[in-house]
Amino acid sequence: MFLVPTGTAANALALAHLTPPWGAVLCHDEAHIATDECGAPEFFGGGIKLVGLAGAGGKIAPATLQRALDEGQWGGPHHVSPAVLSLSQATEAGTVYRADEIRQLADIAPRPRRLPCIVDGARIANALARMNASPGQATWMAGVDVLSFGATKGGAMAAEAVVFFDPARGRQHVGASQARRPSHLQHRFVAAQIEAYFAGDLWLALARHANAMADRLAGGLIAAGSSFVWPVEANEVFVALPLPVDARLKAAGASYYPWTTNALPNGVTRDTMLVRLVTSFATTAAEVDRFVATTMCFLMTRQRQSYAQFRLSLRHADAQRFIASDCIALAASIVASRGNQHRGNSILKHKIALCAALAARVCGIGTRLGGSPHHRLLIPAPAIPSQGLPPHEIVTIVRSTGLEPLGSPVRQGPAYALRAVDPAVKKSGSSSMPSAGASSR
Repeated sequence: MFLVPTGTAANALALAHLTPPWGAVLCHDEAHIATDECGAPEFFGGGIKLVGLAGAGGKIAPATLQRALDEGQWGGPHHVSPAVLSLSQATEAGTVYRADEIRQLADIAPRPRRLPCIVDGARIANALARMNASPGQATWMAGVDVLSFGATKGGAMAAEAVVFFDPARGRQHVGASQARRPSHLQHRFVAAQIEAYFAGDLWLALARHANAMADRLAGGLIAAGSSFVWPVEANEVFVALPLPVDARLKAAGASYYPWTTNALPNGVTRDTMLVRLVTSFATTAAEVDRFVATTMCFLMTRQRQSYAQFRLSLRHADAQRFIASDCIALAASIVASRGNQHRGNSILKHKIALCAALAARVCGIGTRLGGSPHHRLLIPAPAIPSQGLPPHEIVTIVRSTGLEPLGSPVRQGPAYALRAVDPAVKKSGSSSMPSAGASSR
């Protein structure tokens, strides 16, 4: 083990030791060594070349690596030769390589020898805590030759290490990199941190806390109506936030990184911002809950604004005719598909009545539902899971859409039904304007 001050130094020195100047390092095209280390691996390696491979979720698939080795232009007087495979644990997308995945990649090698495997372990503690695996199971037992061990992200101050699992390679590293290896004048201060970091498995306890806070954050954002783009497997959560919500969060003091990636099949929409949210050993549950509550407030405000814009659009004749035609077409499709309905005939009738009523309303027809001229039109609210959801929360959710509930929620199968009125219509006192109701699923 060789102690160094930064993760970039650990990665660059390890790669330079195993890769000749005419060699290539195969890595993910969004790996930290390829995008965020300012050419340090190439500089310390005397001109080595990093070859990026695409992969979903920041991970390289065995088939991708095999195809690159089989079909790439390697060797000869004009091309570099594959020399090292570099993996990130956890990846830049916050995902984790399982031990068997590492083994599959490490066993793929160009003839006549196996390709050495280096792991960038800036978040190795978070990965091990998530897998509940021992350090040996996820490194040398899986085919890893060299580990860039990260401690700074776990709480240390400028303390990282290069770990060689082959003692012979480690002995060679001493002489080969002495001239270019960054070192502290007071090296004992780094060693003292690493010793304390390992004592009593403190490093794993800190990583488990960071992972637990990431899980708490992800769960809260899901409840708020957001969703993450990659599995939360370490201490990073990637979500696509609406641009107005992103702006309001930053104005409120939230600090996080915008993120760009080519690893998403469909990307993100223009009106959203992909962001990376990172929890740490020092993140508290109160901080996570405050961020989630603030995000939920801004999201619900945006939903109310969208609902208000929808109501305003109904006043325009062109929009009314467009919505009416859609409602009539929907009612017709429901009637046409009634033969495929195996249950809920009464629900089917209500759906048809709803579509017909919407069409009649936007066309200006004074329709009567149930024989009453003052019968209020029901408009469905956003679908909300009802399992384990108290009725009073149904009332709160309906109010968040800008409606005023009438009465109490009534359970109807897997859904709640709740009548509600539009406050604007209620104040005007006009019976010709239909109020709105909501059902939540």
